[in-house]
Amino acid sequence: MGRAIRSASKRTGIIIRTRTGTALSPENAPQNWVPFGVSSIVAGAAGANLLSAPASGKTWIITSLLVSVDAINGAGLSVNFTGNLAALFQSFGPGCPIPQQLINPGTFFAVGSAAAFAYTSTAIAGASHFSIAGTAYLATVPAGTVNAVPAQLIAIAQDGNPFTDLG
Repeated sequence: MGRAIRSASKRTGIIIRTRTGTALSPENAPQNWVPFGVSSIVAGAAGANLLSAPASGKTWIITSLLVSVDAINGAGLSVNFTGNLAALFQSFGPGCPIPQQLINPGTFFAVGSAAAFAYTSTAIAGASHFSIAGTAYLATVPAGTVNAVPAQLIAIAQDGNPFTDLG
């Protein structure tokens, strides 16, 4: 009676190797951060979304946020963000106000669950322009959480080498 051959690779002499992917990283790893921003927006113009609303159970975590303006000689503006985050600028001298770092590195601001991160602005004593720059990542939050705090975020691993990346 013949002997059963255990695999096609043994019979044909083919060596099969698998590709090793990169390690899984948590949602808050820097490689998962998304940059966002707008440049030279006229104060008082209609606001817009900086980051679109994520799926239910997810929230945007803003890791850095910088606002700069070109207001001079009494002009100014206020910029309001989703989630009651605001900046107020007004120049009382010949120069522009100093840019404001609203979210400092090492801290974060959680936007409401499944909500977009957006801005609106108001001109003060004349038109000014402003720019916004920042970074954010998507985090998983427990069901029913509206405004997450650090202890409520769920650390879900993100695959740095998805299955579609097989060579």
